[in-house]
Amino acid sequence: MLLFAGGMYAFFAQRGWTLRDGIFEGVCVALGLGLLASCLSRRAFLVLSRIGAGLVFAAYLGYLLYECFYSGQAWRVGDPAQPSPFAATLGLLLWGLPCLLYALWGSFWGRAGVTPPAHWSRHDVLVLRVAMYARRLFLLLLVLAVVRQVLALV
Repeated sequence: MLLFAGGMYAFFAQRGWTLRDGIFEGVCVALGLGLLASCLSRRAFLVLSRIGAGLVFAAYLGYLLYECFYSGQAWRVGDPAQPSPFAATLGLLLWGLPCLLYALWGSFWGRAGVTPPAHWSRHDVLVLRVAMYARRLFLLLLVLAVVRQVLALV
């Protein structure tokens, strides 16, 4: 969480700070420090880590919504390092979705990551498949971006 807060600090410093950015950064830093302090209590750590994961998901979802509906950029495969709907989609697939699964079930694979297969429901299998296909889609989009960048150099 502190690493995420550091990355967000660099992002906000690059584009300019707003009051909302300061509040968000403060919450992330407080949560990160809380996670460090919670190393003394396993229960506190589990609760705070899930809250932190939920915040990461919310940040990436907000980033995707902003890039798709407010930035005015077209959705195209491009440089994943530049803010765009494509980069926001990659971020949501790589960081946001696993963090949502962890926030809800305590595992990056959904409930299937914390219960034995004999106790899985249809819903657990569906969530597991969504997690697997999201990772595959991320890899496919990343490969497309790399191929596009290589072709642009040739």
